[in-house]
Amino acid sequence: MSDLTRVDVIKLIAIATKPLNLRGVNLESVDLSKLDLTGANLSKANLSKANLQGTILAGANLTGALLLGAKGI
Repeated sequence: MSDLTRVDVIKLIAIATKPLNLRGVNLESVDLSKLDLTGANLSKANLSKANLQGTILAGANLTGALLLGAKGI
């Protein structure tokens, strides 16, 4: 079960200072498709089974992120 939902991430994108910091967050199975996560810190985040199709990850930090079964990567 994820710590954040798609709606939570969209809200954070809207209000957070850039870059978005999602370091170590559990996003397992979350639909992140077509979101702009440019420059986001996703290091050590759990993105297993997440839908990343069409997600903009330019400059994002994915160091140590779990991507097992992620779609679109």
